Amino acid sequence: MIDFAHVGRGQTDLVAVGGVAGGGGLGKIAIDYGYYRYKYLVMLVAVVLLILLVQLFQTIGTWLSKKCDKRLK
Repeated sequence: MIDFAHVGRGQTDLVAVGGVAGGGGLGKIAIDYGYYRYKYLVMLVAVVLLILLVQLFQTIGTWLSKKCDKRLK
């Protein structure tokens, strides 16, 4: 179950990097509207959203793995 948490976190990271490379998403918004147009608030909000999404996936995955792991009971 912990592997699913790592996959979810990894997918969020790749989506952000893919956005910078031209794939769209929050990474593209952060670069296009924040960095290139000097709107640092937009870039900051997009980066904070990405961090929160990664933390959410990691927390839920860790909680589910602890809940489903029979060795911990």
